[in-house]
Amino acid sequence: TMKTTQQTKTTFDETQELKERIGSLETARAEPVFVMNENQAEYQAIYNEGTERVASIVSKHYKIIQHNDVLQAVYETLNRLNLDVSGLIVESKNKARFDFVFKDKEPIKDDASGVMLGFRATNSYNKSCSFKLEMYGYRVICKNGMSLGKVMNNVKEITFHVGEEKHLEIICKKVELFIKDVIDSSDKLQEYVNRAIGDSIEWEMMDKIIDKLTRRKKHRIEIRSRLLSIENPTRWDLYNAVTSYITHGEHLTPNVQSFLEKKAERILVKNSEGLVVLQEVEE
Repeated sequence: TMKTTQQTKTTFDETQELKERIGSLETARAEPVFVMNENQAEYQAIYNEGTERVASIVSKHYKIIQHNDVLQAVYETLNRLNLDVSGLIVESKNKARFDFVFKDKEPIKDDASGVMLGFRATNSYNKSCSFKLEMYGYRVICKNGMSLGKVMNNVKEITFHVGEEKHLEIICKKVELFIKDVIDSSDKLQEYVNRAIGDSIEWEMMDKIIDKLTRRKKHRIEIRSRLLSIENPTRWDLYNAVTSYITHGEHLTPNVQSFLEKKAERILVKNSEGLVVLQEVEE
């Protein structure tokens, strides 16, 4: 486990290790909201018991989904399906992210050692995200994580924190259906990888694309530095330069990581000409 001022990261090498982590993540509870000693019945405060701080003020209809319930649902489902995974758990400011990579599934082929298939789960106590499942990849040669939420938009499950109670059984059912969808979608991801590998980009155009990715000079320098040794770069090389910076770059905030992940997803699905007109959004 590695802790920073902003987040806690824990790696695991097999499914059974997840069992030991259940119950160790931050929990939350609902508390009443008072203004001038008067109870505001239409609202409730979500209190993070780990940080001992209020995470958010929400409507009375809001339902808490516990980080530990998400992890337990994934663990139980993987056990039931006899699937072994490795991956990473990240806790940061009332939000949890879980990256799972299937160890026993055939990798997606690329120009090196391949991309391992997996999925990502996210959850929060502060409304920064709903409980969400999306497809995820892990490039073996450089250990880059690959967020694929926009790329494989049809393979996604989002559960909002309103409506029916979000008990463990409901979460388990959603996780099981989603995992089966991920495994069935590997051919589509292979198509995207093949197209990116075959899409050569001249350096003049590459510079224009990188300049469009972000206003922050230090990010552009880091991304370019990961491409300088490649004589004839492709869109796949650019994609891996960005994901390498996201995965291994130092002092990147979760917001910047999320911003760059969205840009990386667009690089994987758009051809080089389409990337030149990428509209920038300030991170």
